[in-house]
Amino acid sequence: GFDCAANPVWTQVVAAGYGFGFNECPVGDGTQKGVMRAEAGATAATLQVQVNTQAGGLGQSDLVTVMAGIHDVIRLHDEVGQGTLTLAQAEAQAREAGRVIGRV
Repeated sequence: GFDCAANPVWTQVVAAGYGFGFNECPVGDGTQKGVMRAEAGATAATLQVQVNTQAGGLGQSDLVTVMAGIHDVIRLHDEVGQGTLTLAQAEAQAREAGRVIGRV
C-alpha cells in the first residue's frame, strides 16, 4: 500500500508544521484536526462556493490552504490546441482566473 506519511502532499506538510494531521494520514498520535475539502474538477469559478459551504464556517484561528486553477489551465491549453482560443485570449482568461482566486 501507499504510505502517505512517507510521501505527504503539500497540505499535509503545512498541517504537520502546526502539529496537525488528517484522519486519512495521521501525524503523531494526537488529535487529527486537519480536514480536506478538495473537490475533483474544481475551478477558479467554483472556489468561492467551496469556501462558503464549509461546515461551521471559518474562524480567526483556522488555517486554510488553497490550491486552485489547474483545471482552468488545462481547459485553456486544450482550447488553444483546438484553435477555439488564441494564446493571448487564453493568457487573459488565465489572469482573470487568478484574480478570481485572489479575491476569495
